Amino acid sequence: MDINRISAYSNESAYWKCKCGYEWTNQIQCMVGKKWACPVCGGDYNATIVDKKNGYSCPYCNDRKLLKGFNSFGERHSELLSELYETGNIVLGRSPFEMLSNSTIKLACLLSFFSILLQTIVT
Repeated sequence: MDINRISAYSNESAYWKCKCGYEWTNQIQCMVGKKWACPVCGGDYNATIVDKKNGYSCPYCNDRKLLKGFNSFGERHSELLSELYETGNIVLGRSPFEMLSNSTIKLACLLSFFSILLQTIVT
């Protein structure tokens, strides 16, 4: 196989061998990774070509990874910052701007939390 004549998008199979000696067969496009830049949040992430073909999207926009200034709890729910139960959240060891927006936190007022939760579910 001449690697100079095969595209990274090729669905041809090739033999692969890792540093540990494990061998397997897989399509070339399944193994080639690329750095992608999200046009929505500006975050960079790695994904294989097959991941992208199969609909894998930005991990920051989908709250799988934290991108400070974009999807932190503090950015997405700034209206709740004044109600953070400081003593109960100290164990988290992170500021609201270092937690994903889907993190579990303690609020001083549960009524406010349920009101926000219902608004999120309804919209």
